Amino acid sequence: MLKRFRKPSSGFAVLTMSRGDAIWSATSLRNPLLLRYCIQAGEPLQLALDSEARQFLGEVSRLTGRVPASKRVDIERIAVEELGWHVERVPLSDATRGILRQTAGRTGVQLNESDSHFSQRFTLAHELAHFLIRRRVGPLAQVDAASSERGILEEEYACNYLAAAILVPEEVFHPDMEFLLQHPRRFLNLALNAFGVSDIVIINRIATHFGGIVLYWAAGQARNQGDEPVSRAEILPRACKVSWVFPPPIFRSRVFVPVGATPKFERFSPNIVLDAIRGQRDAAGTLWVRGLGSLPDGEYAIVCLGLTCSEQDFFGRRIGEKRRSDWIPVMASILLPGLT
Repeated sequence: MLKRFRKPSSGFAVLTMSRGDAIWSATSLRNPLLLRYCIQAGEPLQLALDSEARQFLGEVSRLTGRVPASKRVDIERIAVEELGWHVERVPLSDATRGILRQTAGRTGVQLNESDSHFSQRFTLAHELAHFLIRRRVGPLAQVDAASSERGILEEEYACNYLAAAILVPEEVFHPDMEFLLQHPRRFLNLALNAFGVSDIVIINRIATHFGGIVLYWAAGQARNQGDEPVSRAEILPRACKVSWVFPPPIFRSRVFVPVGATPKFERFSPNIVLDAIRGQRDAAGTLWVRGLGSLPDGEYAIVCLGLTCSEQDFFGRRIGEKRRSDWIPVMASILLPGLT
């Protein structure tokens, strides 16, 4: 089941390490399903998931004999025609984006009818990722693989990563760094429309491609602590701290970038981030970073992008609904090393 949290999908190693080191090694995982998956694959989790995406898309191409007419993967056609799944859109609770059901040898997926088209596509790919991982592991998939909250999150992050790798295949996703730095918003809009995914998926895939990281900047806490609705106007002008980092810290053996860092944090210098947040605008340039977690000191190419999903909070709930205070992501900063 995919719950409504929009935390970015996970997926690559610490910049000072090769892909697949500490973050994705089997010894760092707590989920027995993923441990078995890595052992069977004979490689770290990220590399195993990359291979899974390539093999699955290759298998679909061989079975259909079709050459994709565009970059957009027709995930629903694959699920229905190639896998024989039943896909339906139904009213679901606001906390649930999709449910995978397997009964009497038939697989069905329920998607939340109130979600956007892009969101439904990603949810379907996410549920497909659960299916692919468990299909490869075999009998162990029948036991409770999530022995802890961390175990549950690990599988969700892994499925988010695999879903993104299927919808935005590395074979056809070749970001032009010069174009990205010169026209960040245009690049993002072209990519998300070409692949049919949200801006967060594209942003994370950019970071994965270039071996960078993403800082997701959040608005301040809502004033009310109870059940009163919170307006968008009340939240957006208060972007002030890092609410999440991609890849997520749960896969790291040591602190990478401190969640909670503010744009005034002295280790960001000069501060293009602060100017971008003040103006709620897109920006690109260079940034000198020093002593920020385990991020190597140096000059980084940086792209700051306002999120088009800002009508929803980080966990997918719509602004204005009854909820307790959360940090609302309004901007992402992609830090790309060794490119300046």
